[in-house]
Amino acid sequence: MNKLARLELKRNSLKPYHIAVSIISVVIFSFLYLLAVIPRMDAADADAEMFMSYDFIVGLDNIVSMAIFSIMSAAMASKFIVDEYAGKKAIMLFSYPVDRKKILDAKIITVFSYTVISMLLCNGIAFTILGVTESLPLFQRALSCLFYVRLSL
Repeated sequence: MNKLARLELKRNSLKPYHIAVSIISVVIFSFLYLLAVIPRMDAADADAEMFMSYDFIVGLDNIVSMAIFSIMSAAMASKFIVDEYAGKKAIMLFSYPVDRKKILDAKIITVFSYTVISMLLCNGIAFTILGVTESLPLFQRALSCLFYVRLSL
């Protein structure tokens, strides 16, 4: 099974998905900072109180990132699985001396594992950077000034 998954990785180019994951990580990182700055914009607002806890910010970010990565997983599954079983590629695929279920399982495992690993990496890196920079007072002031200047325009 592992050999089939490795062959799938060699056969299909993952470069567009690496680019998509890097773009998604920047979006998640920006979204985290937007959620973290909301309470600083207007501290008197009653609706901004829920954004003051990291539990709410992490939960909301996890929901958004799972939605984004599920869309990416569907796109990968479409490319890896559905396109393989359409047209003349299916005839060649069924001529392999390997069980059809094992080939399909290898494709599904490849898509699933790439999606899960990339989601954990993106969220882990974004949360680590947020945690480190939130503890630095100089960065907090610069971030607050940046958002106050943009909001006043």
